[in-house]
Order: sequence, then C-alpha cells, then structure tokens
Amino acid sequence: MKCVTFTLMLLTLSACAKVPGPPNCSHGPKGFYTWRDISVGIDGYSGNTIRVTNDTIFWNDVDLTNGEDGSAMAILDQYLGQTARMEPVPFVTITFREGVACSRINAIRTLMEKNLSCHAIQGKCLQGALPGRLD
Repeated sequence: MKCVTFTLMLLTLSACAKVPGPPNCSHGPKGFYTWRDISVGIDGYSGNTIRVTNDTIFWNDVDLTNGEDGSAMAILDQYLGQTARMEPVPFVTITFREGVACSRINAIRTLMEKNLSCHAIQGKCLQGALPGRLD
C-alpha cells in the first residue's frame, strides 16, 4: 500500500511540474545592455531605436518593412553600417514585445553585432524600452 501511495504522489507532483515555454529572448547576448546597466553618467539620449514587431521593423519609428522582411533587414543593415561610422558611435537600442519570434530578434541582434561590435564597445548596443517609453 505504501508503494502505491508513493507512486501516486510522484505522479501527482510530476503532473504539476512546469512545462518549458517558448525560448525567452529578453536576455540579450554579451554586449547588449539595458538602461539600468548604463544609466549612470548619461546625460540625455543620443541614439537610434530599432522596434521589432512580428511583422514590422521600425528605425526611429519609421517603418522599414514595406511588406518584405528581407528588404527591411537590408535597409537596417545599411543604417547600422552608417551608424557605426559616426563619431562618436551613438547608442542603438532594440525593443520588442513579448511574443515576437526569437529568430527574428536574434537576426537583428546579429546585424547589430556585425556592424557595431557590441561585445567590444560597451554600452553602444542596448536592449529594452527607453526611459519614459512603453515600447
């Protein structure tokens, strides 16, 4: 009887185990910082914002998509390349809402890393809503 009771308890507990959800893209890779990480010592904000939805990419609130994600990525790549040549290099912040595909977010992070060397330039690649915005 003890064996049956113990087995039933194990089955009940395993049924309550948390099922893993979709991958969490909220934690950026090395070189991507949040405003909390770098906010000390910043006077104002000088930079660009990439806002990502499931079907649109915005650069400073301008829709780059025009219906074709491939062209939006090419335009974004050009903008990031131009940004990297500025002196000093401005911040670039990526924002996205819960539910946007991680593959889409990671493709944009890859472009940011390629152009801005995020891992080498501390604080130039940011992630998360800017202070005072609800992106």
